[in-house]
Amino acid sequence: TITQLALLWAKDQPGITAPIIGPRTMGHLDDALGILDKSLDPADVALFDELVPPGNAVADFHNSNPWMKARVQG
Repeated sequence: TITQLALLWAKDQPGITAPIIGPRTMGHLDDALGILDKSLDPADVALFDELVPPGNAVADFHNSNPWMKARVQG
């Protein structure tokens, strides 16, 4: 699921010891716990790093990257 993808990405980041999941339902919890014995495929990590290179986005409230400041004209 997209939730598992996001949690796997966070879990596999250097310095992250445990992503905080915050499920609202047992279904959410079951979905989140599905990542415990998994890791992202290195090819997927390379693709994500190509889309947003490491170090480009530290937090979304710090909108200093050009792709975050882009405006659609028209």
